[in-house]
Amino acid sequence: MAQTRKRGDELLADIYAAVIAIMDESGYAAVNFKSVAERAGTNRPVLYRRWNNVFDLVFDAVRARNLDKAGSLLSEPVNTGHLRTDLLQIFQHFLDLSNLMGPEVLRAMVGEIGNADNALINRLKATRDSNLEIINRVLDLARHRGEQINAISDETKLLPFESIRYQIIISQQPLTTDFMINLVDEVMLPILTRQPGVEEHRE
Repeated sequence: MAQTRKRGDELLADIYAAVIAIMDESGYAAVNFKSVAERAGTNRPVLYRRWNNVFDLVFDAVRARNLDKAGSLLSEPVNTGHLRTDLLQIFQHFLDLSNLMGPEVLRAMVGEIGNADNALINRLKATRDSNLEIINRVLDLARHRGEQINAISDETKLLPFESIRYQIIISQQPLTTDFMINLVDEVMLPILTRQPGVEEHRE
């Protein structure tokens, strides 16, 4: 009996599983359209029609795995009852995602950013929009609870996310819990909650 050709979500899940399995076994460098197609039980033209290059395929596979393991802050909004712990939870989520993504994919991203014709640029723009939505939700909740939150620009709201991306993509340094705490306590909270005209007193 001829084997039924896989399609749609089933095929996509098998392709992503093949990518992750190859990376786990042999590393990022071992991933190519031929090896993925063979492992997923499909053919290379199927992959060529959907992805421009191997990195785009890997990026989508890793993102799907991350969403499965860590969830999405858009579908599961953060609401701990206080702005500081909300922010810490958001950045802990990003720490978890960076650990799931792994250093090989992050290093590959550095090389791909310069290719303006690939899909990564559009993905990064979509990521920026989702980051802004996440932070706006948290700030709206804080205001609703009665916390005094300053009005700031979108660029300022995105500063922590840009700092995180710089840390993992450009500096290629691991994200740590201490880094996240400093980002919240020394950058975001002073910007968001310090009232104009109130001087900070240091011992």
